[in-house]
Amino acid sequence: MHNADHIIDNTNKNRFELDMKGQHVLLDYSKNDDVYELIHIEVPFTLRDNGVGSGFLHSVMEHLQHKDAKVKPRCPFTKSFLNENPQYSNMVVGKS
Repeated sequence: MHNADHIIDNTNKNRFELDMKGQHVLLDYSKNDDVYELIHIEVPFTLRDNGVGSGFLHSVMEHLQHKDAKVKPRCPFTKSFLNENPQYSNMVVGKS
């Protein structure tokens, strides 16, 4: 699912969204200039353990990469994902 075209940046709700099999995968964020603070990812229980969360984050990161944006990960899953995917390390600010 590494296709950024399928995600929606819902700026009204400050979250990225993906409709998958009638269920919603969500990533809440706050934005300050070109830095997206990635707060919380939500993957429905029935979609877990199938790589959906990681695939969704790949898509989000590709989308943000095209915008020359930076990210500040806050949730444990997002931090772990970015640690395991060094191709995005140049986008990460405020590592903690």
